[in-house]
Amino acid sequence: MCKNQQHIVVEELKRAASEVLTNSPKQKHNVRGWNKDIREKHKAARRAYLYWIDNRKPKSGPLFDNMEESKKEFKYALRACRKSQQKSIADAMAEALWNRSPKKFWKNIRKSKKSWLPSTVGDETGNKASMYFPR
Repeated sequence: MCKNQQHIVVEELKRAASEVLTNSPKQKHNVRGWNKDIREKHKAARRAYLYWIDNRKPKSGPLFDNMEESKKEFKYALRACRKSQQKSIADAMAEALWNRSPKKFWKNIRKSKKSWLPSTVGDETGNKASMYFPR
């Protein structure tokens, strides 16, 4: 075994990094509302993409068109899923406010991401809309 202090430190860092990297669970990106339809569209898009790759990535033709179309269908379905998720969050918050539970309402506001906030409230848009939902 080497007695050089730098080598010992490097080996310990490598060992620690390999432990952390191999034992860490894979990060899951769960999307609420992900259903069988979206799963099938994802599989179809993935198959078309891999087939396109296997055939040297043609820039036109039926393989390219199939890959692009299946990707569009998947992204459209995913966008619709996320939109319905945002709507259900907003509905839950509105219900909390309607039921005169301001603590629950503001707790949900703080917990949620700001991406769902509307850019238009009533007839007001932009910065004026943010006054209805302070940060």
